[in-house]
Amino acid sequence: MDLRAEKVKWKDKKVKEIYMDAFSKDERMPFVFMVMLSKTTNTDFLAFYDKEILCGFIYIATIDNLTFVMFFAVDKNIRSKGYGSAILSKVQSLYPDNKIILSIERCDVDAEN
Repeated sequence: MDLRAEKVKWKDKKVKEIYMDAFSKDERMPFVFMVMLSKTTNTDFLAFYDKEILCGFIYIATIDNLTFVMFFAVDKNIRSKGYGSAILSKVQSLYPDNKIILSIERCDVDAEN
């Protein structure tokens, strides 16, 4: 697995589908807003590909040597195949001097997502 990262554009419909599937409406930011903010110096919205297969995305904000993962998802059709770990490793290599902060919500078997 050799992942490559590409900046997400507003027309990346497949990234948007993964985002909409992975996060409930009350957890999401508007997709276009995320793309617009990623053009600033502190925010990146990256899609990750294994050859031509879109694996997932990460939306991060960086301040000084801290990189905070705000949104992170792997395509539901390829989960549990190591892509999540590979994406996080790639992010670590893109920001080698930064502390990567990732918060997760508690697993709730009764939750819709």
